[in-house]
Amino acid sequence: MSVGTLSWQDVVIANGAAISAAIALIGRRLVGIQQAADCEGVSWTLYACATESGTYVQVFNAIQEATGAAPVTAPWEVSKSATAAQILMLPAAFQYEGLPFIKLHSADSSAADTNQTTADATIRVFTEELQPGFP
Repeated sequence: MSVGTLSWQDVVIANGAAISAAIALIGRRLVGIQQAADCEGVSWTLYACATESGTYVQVFNAIQEATGAAPVTAPWEVSKSATAAQILMLPAAFQYEGLPFIKLHSADSSAADTNQTTADATIRVFTEELQPGFP
């Protein structure tokens, strides 16, 4: 269900780096990620901060096992292709709203840095406007 206007912005992961520039999410939620074919890494993880220039920390999700065991935490992580251009529309459990600034992290299968090695990587992030009073 859509609750607000969809928009996008481009961010860059510099050549030699694994983490993007800051993305402002004030009043918005992250709903999708688009990448070019040469964007290295096999997953996206997410870092967040209360201020644009503050210290970013990794975002974790609480996961409830079907067995009824106590919830566990795991890094927010979305699998992606390392060789194909693609748009990843995020399911509700992975849409992010919370701290107002985020950075995307290009990672390998163990969530370790995957630096861009051939050029800057431009990633388009899709966000949706949050409606006032929407739960």
